[in-house]
Amino acid sequence: MIWIGEEADPDEAGRESGRFTVHGSAEQAPNNVELGAALAWARARSDLVAVRIDDEVFSAGSRRFHDLPSLPDPLPVIHPRPAGTPWHGGQQTRSWEIGALLITTAGDAEIGAVVASLRTGPVRDASAKRTSTEEVRVDLEVVERGIRSATTLATRALDQAMTRHGIRGYIRRAGSI
Repeated sequence: MIWIGEEADPDEAGRESGRFTVHGSAEQAPNNVELGAALAWARARSDLVAVRIDDEVFSAGSRRFHDLPSLPDPLPVIHPRPAGTPWHGGQQTRSWEIGALLITTAGDAEIGAVVASLRTGPVRDASAKRTSTEEVRVDLEVVERGIRSATTLATRALDQAMTRHGIRGYIRRAGSI
């Protein structure tokens, strides 16, 4: 049994690279290659081959592996793209859910004004919920290329909105939810 898996983009979390690595062989297997090259190598060594593209797994050997669907024929061209978007790579951004923990003593009305001002451009939606006297959970839906860039954009947008509204405080942490 040989597995072929799509590699994540090493520079941007949440992006698929369109490149593949072969696993499950004692031989030196190819890595960071196009799907066709990985598949040819694997099929020459095993009749049971499975391929993971994004979050889908396919049977790709001469023998069907369990009840997995067969890899499409002709072989699709796989492009770099955000995880969860079409393989052809035509969609280079997607929505990411980003959460931030804001430490502030600002009132709910002030926080509401900050959140309302965030709903522009790549920030599609934003909401806030006070979790304690000094903590506010802010959830943002951001359209970006990957998780890292979406988190950076969300943090920057929140910081700028706080400054515009004269809110004192800081963002303790932010990341995908």
